[in-house]
Amino acid sequence: MGVSGRHKADGSPRHIISIESQILAISCGFIALIVASAIFVAIRRQRGRRLSRDCSPLISHAALKPNYLKGERLPDRSAFPIQSPGSGSSSSPQCTPMTPYSSFVTQNVLMANKAETAEDYNDRGSISLNMNFDQTSNTLQLSILACHNLPNLTNERGQCALNPYVKLRVLPDNHHRVKTRVLRGTQNPFYDEQFTLYGLNAEKLESYTLHLAVLGSDPYSRDTVLGEAFYNLRDANFSESSEKLNLDLKLSPRPCYNDLHAEVLVSISYNSHSNNLNVAIIKMKDLPVFNGMGQIDAYAKIYLLLDGQRVAKQKTHVKKKSNEPVFNESFSFEIPSINGEAGHRLRSAEEMLSSLSLEVMVLNHDGVTRNEIVGQCFIGPRSEHWKAMIEGNGQQVADWHKVNPI
Repeated sequence: MGVSGRHKADGSPRHIISIESQILAISCGFIALIVASAIFVAIRRQRGRRLSRDCSPLISHAALKPNYLKGERLPDRSAFPIQSPGSGSSSSPQCTPMTPYSSFVTQNVLMANKAETAEDYNDRGSISLNMNFDQTSNTLQLSILACHNLPNLTNERGQCALNPYVKLRVLPDNHHRVKTRVLRGTQNPFYDEQFTLYGLNAEKLESYTLHLAVLGSDPYSRDTVLGEAFYNLRDANFSESSEKLNLDLKLSPRPCYNDLHAEVLVSISYNSHSNNLNVAIIKMKDLPVFNGMGQIDAYAKIYLLLDGQRVAKQKTHVKKKSNEPVFNESFSFEIPSINGEAGHRLRSAEEMLSSLSLEVMVLNHDGVTRNEIVGQCFIGPRSEHWKAMIEGNGQQVADWHKVNPI
């Protein structure tokens, strides 16, 4: 094997490559071609994903700094002398550092023409369904048939992005919930899906209300509420026959709580020795009642902002069915004196505090959409509360803050 030597007539050597060597060389070249093709395809796919994320109007492209700000729950509640009566001890989840593709606060707004009238805005289409109540088994047999003339949801490039589905729940107990499948790219989805709701008390049937919400599915952000409808079962005339009651309900826009009167009591302090920013969510008041769905299941998210960018977060526990929930939950954010970026000078504690702020977001855990935003407030260097914290020499300073709609 290898190379065999032969001689010409004049005696000079002639080298001939064997067949085995030729096959080996061809095989190596073929393998190298496959590897190069795989690398090329992987690079193209990665670029395609990055381009897709960059082009999507539904992704928040906030350039975040590294996760060098740490947050943790304060183990010692005694550091917070301001407590509300009637609150029990509770612990909070660990701080979750933000990533460039974390789900930020994004408002799902119908991309409508700026010149549309109020009548156009209120016209959200309709939903068709039929139902019948079986008194022997105490079951409500319900079919969600279709939606008609839903408002279009477009992205920044004018492309249709409407992927509707329907959520249904029985109020006021909220124990019965169903939802349809998602149909993509249509303003007139046809579902024809049947559901059976068990355990409804026939004697209390008139006290039940059906809440139907049509939403647009969004894989990158919060789903958009396109419209909703309520139907009180006391208006239903269920006959003993098997004939179903047919309904065509007009959809209304989800109300905007622009006249919020809600407030949240927040206590903050800065410990110069440990270089920690301590935050306590004490309680809230005057939270809204969500359009006939009863009192909300409130909780708060606390974001630490550095130069306006979210870098760390915390959240309280959920307080169910109360418009004046008491939390008394405290958290601590560790603030290093450096900004975490190579090539930049160190920041003093004073400079860091002037670059920091807090965002407190109030949410409804069990709204039409999961974790529905009620409103938010900001506490930063320009606020009197922040200035009082700086002058407080480590003492807790509490103040009420108005919850503003987003």
